[in-house]
Parts: sequence; C-alpha cells; structure tokens
Amino acid sequence: MCFQDWEDYIYIDPLVIGSAVMWLLNYQTRDGAFQETEHYQNPLHKPMDGRSRFYGDSPGTLRNISLTAHVLISLEVTAKNLQGDQKKFSAAARQRAVRYLERNLPKIHDEYELAITAYALAVTGSAKSDLAYRKLKGAVREEGGMIYWSRSPIKTNAVRYEFNRPFLEAKQYQEDDALAVEATGYALLTMFLVEGGGVTVDQDKIVQWMNTMRLGDGGFISTVDTIIAMEALVRYSYNSRIKDITDLTIEVDIPDSNLTHDFHITGKNIASLQRIDIPNVWGHINLVANGAGQAIAQLDVNWGVDYEPFKDMPSVDCFNLTVKEYFHGRNKSEITINSCFSWTLTSESPTSGMAMLVVDIPSGYIMLQPDANKIVHRRVIPEMRDADVTQEGKTIWYFDHVPAYTQCFEHTVRRYYAVANLTRTRQAVIVEPLRPEHFFVRTFNATSLYILSICEVCGSYQCPYCPYYSGGPGLPTPNWTTLAAMLLVVLAVNAATVSRSLVESGNSRTANVIMIS
Repeated sequence: MCFQDWEDYIYIDPLVIGSAVMWLLNYQTRDGAFQETEHYQNPLHKPMDGRSRFYGDSPGTLRNISLTAHVLISLEVTAKNLQGDQKKFSAAARQRAVRYLERNLPKIHDEYELAITAYALAVTGSAKSDLAYRKLKGAVREEGGMIYWSRSPIKTNAVRYEFNRPFLEAKQYQEDDALAVEATGYALLTMFLVEGGGVTVDQDKIVQWMNTMRLGDGGFISTVDTIIAMEALVRYSYNSRIKDITDLTIEVDIPDSNLTHDFHITGKNIASLQRIDIPNVWGHINLVANGAGQAIAQLDVNWGVDYEPFKDMPSVDCFNLTVKEYFHGRNKSEITINSCFSWTLTSESPTSGMAMLVVDIPSGYIMLQPDANKIVHRRVIPEMRDADVTQEGKTIWYFDHVPAYTQCFEHTVRRYYAVANLTRTRQAVIVEPLRPEHFFVRTFNATSLYILSICEVCGSYQCPYCPYYSGGPGLPTPNWTTLAAMLLVVLAVNAATVSRSLVESGNSRTANVIMIS
C-alpha cells in the first residue's frame, strides 16, 4: 500500500524511512538476493525462509526468493520518499534484485514464491512481468467455482444438506490457509497491474474465495495475509466502483429465536459493521438480500471446552505441550505453573516460526509484569523474547522460534482477589501467530481449586463471618458454688465497710454538739 494512503493519519519522518532502506541494503548479496540477518537464522515468518524450493537443489541451498521479492516491493514503494545518495543506492539495489528474480523465474514452481515474485516484477515494471503473470495464471487452483493460489488444496466452508436445504458450516483449520490468502492477494494485485482497470470474472472469483477465508473479527487468518488481502480488496473496490452502486436490503430471519431483522446497506455505510445478537444458539438462519451491490454475512459462534477430546485440533501435529501446576500456601494462594513444549513438524522445518504461548490462569490470580520480565531476562528459554501478563485471565509468552527438543520454564501467579468455585479445567495454547493453523491446545485439570469454598479462599478481614476465622475456642463451664461464695464474701466486706463509715460519722456529730453547749 502506498504511503500516501495513510500518511494523513500517521507521520513518519523521511529520515527514518531512509535509514531503514539503507539498513536493508546491507543485507543484499552480490547476485542481487536479500538474505536474513545473522541474528535471525530462523525467520520469524516461515514463508520467508531462504531455503530453496527449486527442483534439483540440494537440501540447505539458499535462494531467498520470497524474501528478495518482499524487500524489492518495499524498496519500490519507498523510492519516492528518498533523496540524494539514498535514492541512488536504492535504485541500484532494486535493479540487482529485479535481475536476480528474472534469472530465477523459470525455476520457480512454488505457488507462494511465484505470486510474490510476479507482483514484485509487475510493481517494478520489469520486462518479464508478463511472463511471470502467465506462469502465475498456470498455477491457479479452483474450488467450488472460485479460484485461488496455494501450496496445498484449501477447502472452503462445507455445506450440509438437511431436507434438501443447504447449510454452511464453520471453516476448518487447514494447512497453509494463511499463506494461501497472502498468495491470492498478491495474485489479485498483479492482475490489476498487468491487465489494467476494470473487473474481470476471474477477479470476482478471487474476491469471492478470499471472503470465504475471512474470520468473525473482520480480519483474515493472520496479520500478514490480512494486510495483503485488504490492499487487494481495496484495489478491487476502486476498480469495481462497488461503493457507487451499493443499495442492499438484507432480511435476517431466525425462527428459533422468533427474531426478524432488516439491514440496509448503502454507499454511505458500506464500511460500517452491522450486527445482531442471537438469543438462542440453535436452529438455522435464513438470509434474503434484495437490491444491488455486495455484502458479507458472517455467523460468529463461541463456546467453552472442558473435555480434552473435544478441544480444537490442527490439521497436522506441529507442537507438543504439557502443563503442570504446583500449589503453595495454606489455601493455595500461590500457583507455580510448569510449561514444557517442543516443535514436532520437523518434516516441514527444523524449527517453528515466531511462536506464542498463552496460559489461562484462575480468576483472582495475577502475575506482575516485572516478575515476567525477570523470567525473560534470565534467558531460561533462550528463544523467549517477551512476555505480556497485563491481560486479564492469562499470561502470554513470545518466542522467536521453538526448537524440536523439549524446553521447560516456570512462572508463579498469586491470588490478589478472593474468588471461589473456579472452573474445573483450564487451557494452554501454543501457536504460530503468523501461521495460526499451527497450534496445540492442552486442557489441564484444576479440581483442587474448584473445591475451595469462599471461606477457605478469603482472609479474616475479608470474610469476618466465616467459621474459619471468626469461630474461637469456647470458655470453660463456670463453677457456680465458687462464684456464689465469692459473691457472699464481696457482699460481706461491702456491708462491714458501710457500717464502719456510718458509726464514724455519728461520733463526729455528737462531739460537735458537746463543744457548742
């Protein structure tokens, strides 16, 4: 996306852009390719892995096709912001990168590398952009009347028929689906650059396929593919002038909730999300649209899972994760969580890409950010780069990659708020954020916390009426005979004292009378 599209919202000093460009140029090889830095031999984004996918190359050969194309695109869109020597050095680097991709174009067979290379050559105006585009068209895949590009087949939403009525089911996790969205986005952008303005039938089919990959939050599978898909869809909307013709009325009928709602979409609110909450989470939904334009209807359903066999499963096994808890304190006020994990999909890569471990913690428990930072800085796990424990109910740990051998670390959470009757099970998830189809979910039992009552959880100042704190030992039974004797003695002493006081008072008055007479 051109900088002019967003520079009205955020300002970046041209000196910063120039410095970033010069830093990139330091990692261009003599043959024109760009290679990863010495600090990241394992790329954070695995599709940028420099290992060759050419037929006949030996394992370990580096070609850096996708990384070179990606950097070339960045250098091209930033060229207008450069001045002086920076502009000259960037132009020379772009020419070397274009020649490198042109030389290797006949050997490229991987769909992702082909898509990003075709777009890089098209955006730079290469003489071989048409050749790359023809080769890209020859690698297209088709699914349900829609077209896309991917390393492996991607299935769209399954359709289940009940009484001859079609019902769409939720999208399943599939291998390379994030990569497929990114590659298809590059292919659509290449089409607009090579074929010019207007919208063709193939472009409509591409957009239809891309929208089947959209998630409920508006994004696609991950961050990188969402950025590329958004740019491609914006370009499609400009060329199709969809905003000018949109005037739709959608009737949503939900019989099981006894609910009917109408949505009206025009060019003025085309970018606004309209939603309706469904009270009953069963039955089916009928949609009827009238008018002109395009709209996307999505159903977002969430549910909790507390049984291991019902947890989400990836398309292929890629991680292993075990979680153990150790409780401390009289009422389990501290929990030490031991997490062990490893990468298992070694047939694809020796290590994972950037990974994230998310561990659920019980309600009322907290870990302070400085404590998490200490774990990161101690380098217990060398690949651990950051931690975030500010989000409620979870701790998040970031790794630049996860190796194929098991590593473990511990972190301690402490109870800060009195909460009882906690859930019996919790989950921990390890996932590649840029390829979220690679994940593993571990459900672990927390019955020992579940059985704690509120009186066992809270302190004496918080729960003064709990028997654990307000109930003290009873007084011994009194000896009534002893008490009666003591009472009589006290009464006798008091009576004698009073009598003596009265006698002394009478004698004093008599003496006074005699003295007066």
